Amino acid sequence: MDSWQESWVQSCDDFTAMPFHMQELSQVVKLTSCLSGTKLSFILSNLYGKTDLLFDEIWISRSPSFHVKHRVTYFGKSAITVGKGSKIQVDAIEMPIKCKETIYVYLRAKTAQVYADFCCTYATKLVNASISRKAEYIPRLTENNEHRKGWFCLEQLLVWSQAQPLKVQIGGDSLAEMGLITQHISQWLLNNYPEKVTCANTGVSGSRLLHDAPNDKPILQTYGKSLVKRMQETQYQTDISIIFCGGNDLILPFYSTAAAKQAVTVAQLIAGFKKIQQQYSGHLLLGTILPTSKIDQKTEEIRLQVNNELLGWTNVFDAAGVVQGAKSEIAAEFDFGDQLHVNAAGAKKIVQRIIPLLQQYLIK
Repeated sequence: MDSWQESWVQSCDDFTAMPFHMQELSQVVKLTSCLSGTKLSFILSNLYGKTDLLFDEIWISRSPSFHVKHRVTYFGKSAITVGKGSKIQVDAIEMPIKCKETIYVYLRAKTAQVYADFCCTYATKLVNASISRKAEYIPRLTENNEHRKGWFCLEQLLVWSQAQPLKVQIGGDSLAEMGLITQHISQWLLNNYPEKVTCANTGVSGSRLLHDAPNDKPILQTYGKSLVKRMQETQYQTDISIIFCGGNDLILPFYSTAAAKQAVTVAQLIAGFKKIQQQYSGHLLLGTILPTSKIDQKTEEIRLQVNNELLGWTNVFDAAGVVQGAKSEIAAEFDFGDQLHVNAAGAKKIVQRIIPLLQQYLIK
């Protein structure tokens, strides 16, 4: 029986600590569907907003030029309001779509508004976005992995389909959110398990395993709740979760006065990893904590001890081992440039370690 299925998901981050003030807005978001179906819908989020948001027009198209497009409505109206603290599902759009097909969504707001529900990507093959501060403009998409592409409010693509896919979450911290690792996993799943698996990117930049965001700087406050809390409260029901976490628990004390008072031990981190295993009802895959030159030797010893413990677990992939250089740092050929994240080559190496574990849970 046909039903609405999540064909693409990227959860919005909470930017209430440093929201975006826009006099006008036009944004284009590119999405790639994991499923085929006879019609579409999508979810708009204003969960973190302090005021209602009004989009004067929303269009969907198979082309970024929007020469041929379908108008999006909500209860039959083309001017769509998303109430503060809420999410809405727009009306069904009679537009068939195929698995692996790319579509483009254009959102326009002509009045001054404040946006707090924010998504972003660095990888652009499957997902991309561009924002303009002029309403009467269609912003162009750029294709590169070096710069962040952000957008507001658009969180899920829904497809009316007979499929009953497995749902894979790639989550945790910015290693997931940036999209480089997520794109490799999603592309592999699309190529090898079309119509059978969908992906949800729930990573939050700066997210820690054990503690909520520090409160001493606005940018740090966007790092959200601890992963332990988010795994308890998640709104996305998934069958498999691939998680990157723990690194920010070690790094943030060097950048935040508040986080410095929350320095963690080996025992605390291991207990945190065990807790999210107990909380999650599906199949959980965990990555080891990446090396970095941003911590001291004492903290590096904690990282090594935690990773040594994790590598004894059957559901852990050695993300750190495949990108580590001669010293306790990300090797130059895999470094994004900040000694905190991996580039596209590093992402590919890590995903090669994930796939053998992931395959055992997938439907042939």
